[in-house]
Amino acid sequence: MDDSKKAYLDYAKVIDEEKIPHYDVQLGDEELRQVSEVVKSNWLSEGKKTREFEDKFRELVGTKYAYATANCTGGLMMALRAVGVNRDDEVIVPTFTHMGSVSCIGLVGGIPSFADIDSKSFTVDPKSIEKAITSKTKAIIAVHLYGHPADMDRIMEISKKHDIPVIEDCAPAVGSKYHGTHVGNFGSAGGFSFFADKTITTGEGGMLVTNDPKIGKEILMLKNDGRIERGEYVSDRMGYNFRITDLQSAIALPQMDNVNEAVERKRKIVRIYEKYLKGTNGIEFPEWDDQCFVNPHRANIIVDEPENLMNFLQKNNMGARRFFYPVHRYPIYKTEQNFPNSEYAYEHGLSLPSSPLLDENTIQKVCEKVKEFTN
Repeated sequence: MDDSKKAYLDYAKVIDEEKIPHYDVQLGDEELRQVSEVVKSNWLSEGKKTREFEDKFRELVGTKYAYATANCTGGLMMALRAVGVNRDDEVIVPTFTHMGSVSCIGLVGGIPSFADIDSKSFTVDPKSIEKAITSKTKAIIAVHLYGHPADMDRIMEISKKHDIPVIEDCAPAVGSKYHGTHVGNFGSAGGFSFFADKTITTGEGGMLVTNDPKIGKEILMLKNDGRIERGEYVSDRMGYNFRITDLQSAIALPQMDNVNEAVERKRKIVRIYEKYLKGTNGIEFPEWDDQCFVNPHRANIIVDEPENLMNFLQKNNMGARRFFYPVHRYPIYKTEQNFPNSEYAYEHGLSLPSSPLLDENTIQKVCEKVKEFTN
């Protein structure tokens, strides 16, 4: 057995043995009923359920257009193409993010240009964005990392000053608002994820939103093999098959009806962790901007030995995950540039069990183990 397969199996074994999982979702009878409707309809691809899902999502976020996509990465690829990013164009993106925020650039032929993050919120630093701008810069990706909105006022000022479009990576940020406005409304387009650990999950899948009718039309064609209407066999341009299925949308619809309650549960979980861990030696919490409404994707802490604490918690059947590994460290992107805040975040960040199903007693048990490790 090769090392990579063994490492994956070891990782899967840890996940399977976790008694307090890092994340978990609750799907119930209503999801089953909606999926059953789709199966009985004999039409499983995009259809009535997906249109209903898109309508509800558009209403939630407050944008003019919302298009369901196969995943968030594909949505960001289409957004980049819609604003005119072509081969060898540079796109500024934070290095401290999920790989999908960066791979979408290369997949449309662009070149990522990395920016550092703010030391408090861990979202992209506008000053670092401005320093990265060159004559080849054709777009900026603002990532609302871990559900905390980026500083969109300053980012949009930079966008206007240099005439560079902004794409919002809202992957984990359903429900998050910047100064009262839902993320996804500021840039040319915004992409959301419905992966298994998101507030709304369809297993895989995403949503791309925009307020620009021209970009909306372009996205619709790009996701649909270069056509506006399905059933036609003449495409106006090259596109993708980035549609989802009505089976996925059926799973999402009941969650849409309860999304505000799910967001509040996640915010409450972070507050409970703060209640039991604030003042603990060696433990800090990322700061939330008072002007932002944060839907926390993870219950995050800053600690001196995140790797050792993670292993300690996992040995006690409690799930924990390291922060994102800075993409500029990846072998395919390795650079000698210095991004100190991103390095610090990875070297000190840990995500504790974050499922919205956790109760206070369970969180308290996790906190007791964290304190046991730090003392």
